[in-house]
Amino acid sequence: MSFTSPLSSRTIRPASEVLYNQQSHQGSQDDSNRLGEQWIQDIEHYENMLEEMAAATLDQDFKDELSAIEQWFKVLSEAERTAATYALIQQTTQMQQ
Repeated sequence: MSFTSPLSSRTIRPASEVLYNQQSHQGSQDDSNRLGEQWIQDIEHYENMLEEMAAATLDQDFKDELSAIEQWFKVLSEAERTAATYALIQQTTQMQQ
């Protein structure tokens, strides 16, 4: 005689497994949503920076100041240029790098 387990015909998963799978799926959705929102914020930040850069290049005072810096930079030795560049890089933000 063969014994058939009452659980062998059961097709419904235990509630703990269903809840675990739903929580795991919800967690990955939350992570995806957060990443998507951060990505959109980053793009908006980059767009704003590009607009500000465009405005700066149209500003005559900025152009004059930049020209003076370029003239000064041209007369420096390679070592002085390297030191000046390194000092400026230390002042940059992560977005500028």
